[in-house]
Amino acid sequence: ITITSPGSDSVVSGVVPVEVSYSDNVGVVSVDLYVNGQHYGQSTQEPFTFSLDTTVMDDGHNTLSAVALDAAGNQGSSGIAVSVNNGTTTDESTGDTPIISIASPVGGKVSGTIPIEFSYSNEAAIVSVDLYINDQLLGKNTQAPFNFTFDTTTVSDGSYTLTAHAFDEAGNKGVSANVSVTVQNAAADSTDKEAPIVTVASPSPGAEVSGTTRVEFETFDHVGIVRVELYANDVHVGSSTNAPFSIDWDTTQSVNGYGYLQAKAFDAAGNKGVSFYRNVTVNNSETATPADTQAPTINIASPASGTVSGTIPVNFNFSDNVGVVSVDLYVNGQLLGNNTQAPFNFTLDTTTVADGSYTLTAHAFDEAGNKGVSANVSVTVQNAAADSTDKEAPIVTVASPSPGAEVSGTTRVDFETFDHVGIVRVELYANDVHVGSSTNAPFSIDWDTTQSVNGYGYLQAKAFDAAGNKGVSFYRNVTVNNSETATPADTQAPTINIASPASGTVSGTIPVNFNSTDNVGVISVDLYVNGQLLGKNTQAPFNFTFDTTTVSDGSYTLTAHAFDEAGNKGVSANVTVTVQNAVAESTDKEAPIVTVASPSPGAEVSGTTRVEFETFDHVGIVRVELYANDVHVGSSTNAPFSIDWDTTQSVNGYGYLQAYAYDAAGNKGVSFYRNITVSNVSASDTTAPVISSFNLNDGMTLKSNTVINVSANDDQGVSQIALSIDGNTVMLSDNESLNYLLNVSTARKKKTPLHTIAVAASDRAGNTTKKSVNVYYK
Repeated sequence: ITITSPGSDSVVSGVVPVEVSYSDNVGVVSVDLYVNGQHYGQSTQEPFTFSLDTTVMDDGHNTLSAVALDAAGNQGSSGIAVSVNNGTTTDESTGDTPIISIASPVGGKVSGTIPIEFSYSNEAAIVSVDLYINDQLLGKNTQAPFNFTFDTTTVSDGSYTLTAHAFDEAGNKGVSANVSVTVQNAAADSTDKEAPIVTVASPSPGAEVSGTTRVEFETFDHVGIVRVELYANDVHVGSSTNAPFSIDWDTTQSVNGYGYLQAKAFDAAGNKGVSFYRNVTVNNSETATPADTQAPTINIASPASGTVSGTIPVNFNFSDNVGVVSVDLYVNGQLLGNNTQAPFNFTLDTTTVADGSYTLTAHAFDEAGNKGVSANVSVTVQNAAADSTDKEAPIVTVASPSPGAEVSGTTRVDFETFDHVGIVRVELYANDVHVGSSTNAPFSIDWDTTQSVNGYGYLQAKAFDAAGNKGVSFYRNVTVNNSETATPADTQAPTINIASPASGTVSGTIPVNFNSTDNVGVISVDLYVNGQLLGKNTQAPFNFTFDTTTVSDGSYTLTAHAFDEAGNKGVSANVTVTVQNAVAESTDKEAPIVTVASPSPGAEVSGTTRVEFETFDHVGIVRVELYANDVHVGSSTNAPFSIDWDTTQSVNGYGYLQAYAYDAAGNKGVSFYRNITVSNVSASDTTAPVISSFNLNDGMTLKSNTVINVSANDDQGVSQIALSIDGNTVMLSDNESLNYLLNVSTARKKKTPLHTIAVAASDRAGNTTKKSVNVYYK
């Protein structure tokens, strides 16, 4: 491609046409025009002409660049310089020569792709920088801070000299001192062929940004990442070479309005991983909302400092002037995990680490990227020293609120507990959802009932001792009532339109993004291609990727359906695209990106479970493989790549999934692990559990306080043991043992001289064994 009008170095003013000449062995599908490195517009219709409004440009030296793409994604470009003269320039050149020096690298050995950055005497006066390697022009950058990247794998190992030329508006040139580097890629790990994984962690999708915004990343590589680069609207805006890889992005150098971020991560072997796009809105206008500079506050509510064992919950108290959007938990300065779902709780399995002292720290982030750091909490993990002979589970009951009580707001829940060694933690569950923990006797928990649904419900407590034994209370029925008046029915449908792609020619794997609104809120979006459902997304901003290499070349119609909580549906206008993938990309070296979309983290699965994925590749993905606990369990070669996993072929209990995605060039991308729990019952299970011990016999006389001990076993596992006294269920246990403290002095008030105590042990298939005895109280 060549820019034929205006001519190179010509003087222009007002609105001028930009015309190009072009050729391609198959055909050009689009041309993008850049002004001083900023995207000005795109044309998808021949002859690919533009109208350039020079009145929005500064008078003086400016550069125009045209980038042509064919259907296979091959790119050609050319550029010219023009002088804008609209009579708006009042400054005159001082004639001073710019001063520039190369800030990095500083010399020495280099490998892979390295950033090249500069220091200036007056950056505001500089309009462009040229970089030379061994006196050969590598490239020109007209976008401050004028940084470059140098892919050393494209040259032979040896010595190279870097030199920078800086130009000001008047054409004065400053030349840097030379920097000598030695390229040494031969010693790089030649066996490392796997690309890193990188995602933009903040700002959040759709966030409005202004000024200098901190951009943070989540990264993974099986060897190690050496650099992360950030691109805004495909323009390089910063690099980070130090974990945890954050970059301060000067948004004032980007145009106001809708835009997108993308991160690229590099390992020491030169492998490159590319993130999904993160949509943002840049707003640096005078009427922009003042930047939020107030950091959240956070403290660790539980555990308190002290000794812990087994699996413990980690909960927080937090606040922010706008709102907390995520919390990171660190153990001894190492990131344990990130939670973006309020109330941002974690569970810490202390059995996976050695006994000893550990420091917990929480980092809370708001929408603007401000970070608050909690005070440290020091805990001592002590699993090895636990009483190995202690096999008896604690006893716990919900003491208050009373049975059938109506509760609202924040309600204090109290417990009665007993253990012959000692209880270290009590957890409270409302309708089987964890709502609080207490690690200090007498174990009371303030339950925020507004987080539970109105109406009939139930509470259950679980008590843990130092040896990890767990006791489960019987259910306590309550009624939650936090409503003053019923909410009017929502009958308003969402509105949605397809923001990208626009109608035109597409190829490879393309992102499909939306603009959607609703009076209450959109909860899911379905994407249809030619009237056939491509997929459903329940995670805002509900974006999809469409792998066009999985369909034949031709015309396709995209339609989106948006749903709100009430089931109202909004339908977008159609967008028609033409798929043209006839020319394959033979130089594809970039690995795909893949994540496990469902089942959700921590989900319990059984039978045949559908596993779905989110995928991205700039050319196209041809296959996704699924591994359960590192064992291959299935493959999919058709987008949107879902696999029906037969979980009965995997062992019951905690496990994890991982996906591998492959493109046509053989590049492989690996997902993060997705933790799940497998819970299957044999369809042929007809064997009932065996009650192996029950410490009561017919005719016994029970004196004082008596602990009732029951244990059972089953070839498929015991799901529940129920204890009843005189026909009333007093306790349920969800493991293979039950311990209940019978207060004989209280029970003796009943006039019946003979009492029936019965136990029933059940497995997951519903097989049940019962045993009962008749006893006397004294």
